[in-house]
Amino acid sequence: MSPETVRALRAINERFYRTEAELFASKRTRPWAGMERVLQELPRRPDSVLDVGCGHGRFAAQLHALGMDPDYLGVDGSAALLELAAARSDLPARCRFLEVDILEAPRAIPEGPFDLIALFGVLHHVPGEARRQTLLRSLGERVAPGGTLALAFWRARGDDVARQRPWSDAGLCDDDVEPGDRLLSFDRRPDVFRYAHFADDAELVRVEPAPGLPLALRFTAGDAANAYFIWRRPG
Repeated sequence: MSPETVRALRAINERFYRTEAELFASKRTRPWAGMERVLQELPRRPDSVLDVGCGHGRFAAQLHALGMDPDYLGVDGSAALLELAAARSDLPARCRFLEVDILEAPRAIPEGPFDLIALFGVLHHVPGEARRQTLLRSLGERVAPGGTLALAFWRARGDDVARQRPWSDAGLCDDDVEPGDRLLSFDRRPDVFRYAHFADDAELVRVEPAPGLPLALRFTAGDAANAYFIWRRPG
């Protein structure tokens, strides 16, 4: 994927989350089904959590709802979503948010290490498989001994076809993007769209974080719309 296409795809989503943050948050009030299972699978309650692509704070709120009070850090590239997250009253007591472009400025992400690093609703907005793998390796290195890296990949569903827009709407064509990349309308509004990537089985087989981080569990949730991975570093 060319640098020009990467910039174009990122600009689509930057515009969406800048202009439609409140609409997006209003449609995403409940945590994904797989998030709770991820927390149930942890060997112990985490003392430190890095939530990458934290958005408007859904995962932080779930930690609080389950009685967990870690040192929580949420990072996201959308100032509008972070503003909504910071305004919540249902968050862990030790809760911080940081605006970080995880692709343009990965070194701005604190080194940690962290007991739990979570990426939910993130990877489908990272253009290019190579960039997704690079991000995972970087985050895998931040997992503490005995800690966990947990994430979800989007899988395609039938209604995704109905929401799909032609790439020409964004000034691109099919040859510019990779297999699984889609331009999707939001909230049944064809003039409001964002870029998303749906991982197929072949890509999921190739997913690999940092060395020394063996896979502990893989499962699907949300009518198989999300494929979850849990890796755990030996203690």
